[in-house]
Amino acid sequence: MARVTEAHVEARRSQILDAAWACFAEKGYHQTTMQDIAVMAELSAGTLYLYFEGKEAILKGISDRSQEMGRALVAGARSRVGDPLDALRIVGETMVSVFNDPTFEVTTRVNMEIMPEVIRNEELRKSFAKELTFWHTAVTQLLSEAKEKGELRPEVDPSSLAAMMICAWDGLRHFRLIDPDTFKPEQLVTLIQVLVTDEGAARAIKFAIDESQGRERPLSPPYSTPRPEE
Repeated sequence: MARVTEAHVEARRSQILDAAWACFAEKGYHQTTMQDIAVMAELSAGTLYLYFEGKEAILKGISDRSQEMGRALVAGARSRVGDPLDALRIVGETMVSVFNDPTFEVTTRVNMEIMPEVIRNEELRKSFAKELTFWHTAVTQLLSEAKEKGELRPEVDPSSLAAMMICAWDGLRHFRLIDPDTFKPEQLVTLIQVLVTDEGAARAIKFAIDESQGRERPLSPPYSTPRPEE
């Protein structure tokens, strides 16, 4: 019997997660069955259960993969620039690019639909809490480093500001579905820049000029769900 490698297992799990996300986007989380996912993945239902115990386990797998993408984004931003505010700006611009993605509406609708499941299921709640903790810690660290360098206003508390930014990001995604004319990501980014530093507007302009003169564009957007293949 051929030995199943770890790479094969990961590839198969990724295949199932992609298929599940496609089903959730098409039919909704509650209407999707394990059989639907098996058909989309072109696998037998029995094969699906070799990798995931059920739909909630698949949802946790999607959350775990989202966390990996988030860590890669933060690490990539830090490796590109030395200044913490510039690294945070790269992360922010990458996140904002999600709003221009053609899958934005479907992605956000599914995320809103699964939230009751996250609240109800203890394991899912712990998984999503872990992701929230990661983002709060990462953003707080960057803001703290900036404050130590004198780049933030003295009264700014990095931990509180990080929490506010996370809440604003999630709320913006949801409310933009209802009123896109009022809830605009660009305005939120500008407001945060002005709030945290007296030089916020000037730094934002400089960053935009650097980008227009050949600096690398933001990294690929991290989704709280896998990005469908083009």
